[in-house]
Amino acid sequence: MRCLVALAFLPDEEAIATDGSKKHNRVAPVALRYAHFEVEAGKDGFPIELGAGAMAVTLRARDTVLDCTVALKVIDRKVATNPIARMRFLREARAAARLHHPNVARVTYYGEQDGECFYAMEFVEGETLEECVRREGPLSPPFALEVTLQAARALTAAESCGVVHRDFKPSNLMIASRQGEEQTSDTLLVKVIDFGVAKLMGAGFDQTQAGFIGTPAYASPEQFAGAEAPSIDTRSDIYSLGVTLWYLLAGRTPFSGRTLEEIRRRQSEQLPLDQLEAAKTHPEVAGLLRFMLAVDPADRPQSARELLTAVQRCRERVRGRPTQTDAEARRGEGFWTAVLPFKFSGDPEIAVFAEGLNEEIIAGLSHFPYLRVLARSSTEHYLTKSVVVREVGNELGARYLMEGSLRQAGNKLRIAVRLVDTESGEHLWAETFERSWRKESVFELQDEITDRIVGPVADVYGLLARAICTTTALKAPETLAPHEAVWRFFLAQQRGTAEDHLLARIALERAVELQPGNAEAWAALAVVYVDEYRHIFNARPNSLGRALFAAERAIDADPASQMANCAFAVTHYFRGDLDAFRAKAESALMLNPRCSYTLACLGRLFCYSGEWERGVQLSRRAIELSPHHPGWYHLGIIVNEYRFRRYAEALAELQMSNKPDYWVMHYLTAIIQAHLGNCSAAHTEVERTLLAQPDFTQEFGKAHLQKWFPNQPALIDQLMEDTKLAGFHLQLETERHSD
Repeated sequence: MRCLVALAFLPDEEAIATDGSKKHNRVAPVALRYAHFEVEAGKDGFPIELGAGAMAVTLRARDTVLDCTVALKVIDRKVATNPIARMRFLREARAAARLHHPNVARVTYYGEQDGECFYAMEFVEGETLEECVRREGPLSPPFALEVTLQAARALTAAESCGVVHRDFKPSNLMIASRQGEEQTSDTLLVKVIDFGVAKLMGAGFDQTQAGFIGTPAYASPEQFAGAEAPSIDTRSDIYSLGVTLWYLLAGRTPFSGRTLEEIRRRQSEQLPLDQLEAAKTHPEVAGLLRFMLAVDPADRPQSARELLTAVQRCRERVRGRPTQTDAEARRGEGFWTAVLPFKFSGDPEIAVFAEGLNEEIIAGLSHFPYLRVLARSSTEHYLTKSVVVREVGNELGARYLMEGSLRQAGNKLRIAVRLVDTESGEHLWAETFERSWRKESVFELQDEITDRIVGPVADVYGLLARAICTTTALKAPETLAPHEAVWRFFLAQQRGTAEDHLLARIALERAVELQPGNAEAWAALAVVYVDEYRHIFNARPNSLGRALFAAERAIDADPASQMANCAFAVTHYFRGDLDAFRAKAESALMLNPRCSYTLACLGRLFCYSGEWERGVQLSRRAIELSPHHPGWYHLGIIVNEYRFRRYAEALAELQMSNKPDYWVMHYLTAIIQAHLGNCSAAHTEVERTLLAQPDFTQEFGKAHLQKWFPNQPALIDQLMEDTKLAGFHLQLETERHSD
């Protein structure tokens, strides 16, 4: 029986013998106690070694504080003197510590002692999938799919924290032993271990001395590209998980070779499907493997969440349950969107640019969790076909189609894009971009055009979102399907009224009863409960407690959901836990940097918590991304100018906002006009504030401001003084002073 093992710290720490087995150089510790962890000894008196590499050893130890068994990973003192090795070891510990998920083995402690570095992690008894296959042979499809499903859930947790594992393989997946229970889908527990080569997305490409990261037989094609590779992301882990699934079913990997170049060359060849046929693999599983093992990352699932859906659907079909066609299923699931290949004319480089732009747009749209976007592999055959919108929509099961064209003339490039409703034939949005064509700035141009397309279309305040939201407006909230309830929430956010808030709450509370695993519905419900507290909308007891419960359920359902991470952050902000707010806010921002709603919402809260520079930066980026943004996007910027007593600049920013009926805008205008000496204008804005918010004088005061500005007492005092200056008479403050 084995337990949690970290077998690789640096990729060259394992030597591979000619027979393919691993050779480990034992690294003996110099102490039997590290901090409050006591290393356990076997009957021979030597430390119990769980695994080892040339650079590190994993030992069985006891946490003397919590009185429990842990796995303790230690790097040798000589290795620890290397600053790069120490940095990687710390990065490994941090990467694993960021993940809180049942399918991920957790790191609980990091320390340094007598020149050595170590960390403690969860101890898991059981065996690796590699050992299981060697002992029992290939696994049954239902069992292998259950393993893959749980590994994919772990992958969503990693994706939500910006972590790319880069070494998914059977020896890094453990089956936790449960004595007296059979290995069924109800009792099976899979743990992902060893983040020794993990990478934080956005931290830059990191090569080893050997120039390769990962395990060659399980590595994605982009991992072989080395320094020339594009950014390694979750899709690389999806490929490696696909190879792992292949191994579980066939007892071997699809591509083998004696050198890196040989394996890399074979990856570009046809998949050896005869291996799957020999293993009598179900056709649906073979289709899933083709999807996961696409050479081009754009043809794989674009996120862990999409992979989860694909694996779940495959599992249902393997079980023999009735299934619909993909198109029929999409029509029943909501508002699917398809991006057709862009037509092009001009230099050969234009074709490459068009393909890259198409891929970036699909990836950009896929990052919005409330949208369902078809993979490029489902639409690429339309490149050479004439398109009839209604027919294509019916064939794909897509309600909305995006199509475009690129035409080049000399150094000029014209890009035309449009979004069409396939049911009505209505053109919802169209834009033409005229740009200079320079080969050396292709990536910058792709990024710019993608921003200009994705934001205005997919954002909460974008054309597509608004079109979908309106379909729910006339329906009774208790009749809405779960995905429609989420759209009803967005409609409430756009309108900002107590009535719409109540209707959204009714719809969402029913939605989570119908679909307890719907992360977006739980996330929306969490924000609705927070709005009871911060906006005093339809308030009920324990608003923030209910919000926390809903936010936690959202994260449990989908750790990679941006909505879930954003809702979790907002909930903790108003509960006063700013550390938890910042951690989840950064996760949400990283998951989709093009969502202006998230940028503006969190940017405002960063400002109000005292991180003004960060908050203003996010707010300005949100305004840039969303041409149809609401006025509250400007609030963090306005209050920042106000706190520096730059009243003219604050007023100018207010005048650029486009939410005239929002009482906060009238209130801020009133106190700023009062400071500028414009008494008549200030009086007018006071009246408009009271008209838009009749309960203002009863509800506004220090207690209300402290909800929003938890650690800004000087700013609160400034606002209270200027509230009086503008001519407001607050009932709560009058009663407090009279008491």
